[in-house]
Amino acid sequence: MEDRITPRLLAAGLSILLLVPGSGPAAACREEGQDGASVICPVWMEPGAAAPAAAVFGFPVSVPGISKYNSDCHPSLTADGRLMFFQASRNNGPPYDGVWYGGQGFNLYSARWNGTAWDSVVNLGPGVNQASLCSISAGGDSLFFSKAGIWMSIWNGSSWPAGVRLPAPINVVGASSDAPFLLRDGVTLYFVSTRTGGYGGNDIWIGRWNGTAWTVTNAGPGVNTPASETRPAVSPDGTKLYFSDFGGTRRGGVSYGDCDLFVSEWTGSAWGP
Repeated sequence: MEDRITPRLLAAGLSILLLVPGSGPAAACREEGQDGASVICPVWMEPGAAAPAAAVFGFPVSVPGISKYNSDCHPSLTADGRLMFFQASRNNGPPYDGVWYGGQGFNLYSARWNGTAWDSVVNLGPGVNQASLCSISAGGDSLFFSKAGIWMSIWNGSSWPAGVRLPAPINVVGASSDAPFLLRDGVTLYFVSTRTGGYGGNDIWIGRWNGTAWTVTNAGPGVNTPASETRPAVSPDGTKLYFSDFGGTRRGGVSYGDCDLFVSEWTGSAWGP
C-alpha cells in the first residue's frame, strides 16, 4: 500500500489532491510513466442508500498536464480552483518551461485551468525558488512556502519577488517550521514544527496574524501524537482538518502504510480525535 501525503481539498470539497510516492496500480498512473511521486486527484464518491454515513474517496488518478515522469507534488489551489501551485523536480520536461533554479531539489510552479484541462505550467522564478511545500492565498496574490523555514512572497503584478522569512513565533531558533497551509481568511496559517511545547516529533501548529504580529498555538491532542503529524490542510468550510501521520497511534489502530491520511473534525472549540 502506497503512502498518502499532502491532502488538498478542491473548492467544493468533492475532490482531493494528494501525493502518492511510487508507481500505483491504476492504468492512469502507468500511462503517465511515473517513477516518482505525482499530483493525483481521486474522485469523491457520494454514499448511496446502502453506503455508510460518511462518504469515501475513490481510487486516485493522475492529473493530466501536470503529473509527469518524476516528482510533482504538494499542490495548493486558489479559492476559485483555477490556479494550482505545486513543487516539481527538474527532470519533468514538457510541458514544463525548462527554467530551473538551484541544484537537485525542487522548484515551485503554477498551472492554470483553461476550462477543460491544466496548462500554462511555469516556474515561479528566482524570487521564490529554490523552494518547496507551498500554500497560495485565496485570491492568488500571497504565496507561503518552505525554504529553511517558512517564507512569504507577494505577487507584484508581473512576478513573484524575493520572499520574506516570517518572524518568530512562526520561525523559531532550534526547531524546524515548514509545510504552511493558509486558510481562506488570509490570517490563519497552519504549519508543522518540531518546537518544544508539543506532543513529540513533528506537530501541527496554528499561527494567527492580528494585523501587527503572529501568535501560535498547538493544534491539540485530537491531531498531534508523540509520532509525526505533517502536511495540514483545512476544508474550505473550516470544519475538517486533513493531515498525514507518520506512525502515530490512532483510534482503531488501523494503518495502511508508513504514512496515512487522517481527518479531524472541528467540535466548536477544538479539533477532535
